[in-house]
Amino acid sequence: MSMSFLGDSYQQIITWRRLSDSAAVRYVCFLNLQTLLYAVQSADFYSLPLDDSTQSFHDRQLIELFIEISPRDRCEWHPSLMEAMDAHDAAF
Repeated sequence: MSMSFLGDSYQQIITWRRLSDSAAVRYVCFLNLQTLLYAVQSADFYSLPLDDSTQSFHDRQLIELFIEISPRDRCEWHPSLMEAMDAHDAAF
């Protein structure tokens, strides 16, 4: 059985930035394997103490968003990972 794919292929890259001694942001980024451009799919904010349900919620939301809307159409693409993260921060 062969599979048919809709659109481009992506590599997921997880990056982090500390916001304080008790908070951080996790960026879920994609590398488009066809264009070799980077984008931030989502930025998830965490603070201490951690809630067990937070991670499950963010993971489910990420998968649903990926399936519903192509990252190629949804995201802003950049030549470097740092540029993608900085642009995402500036937009929000």
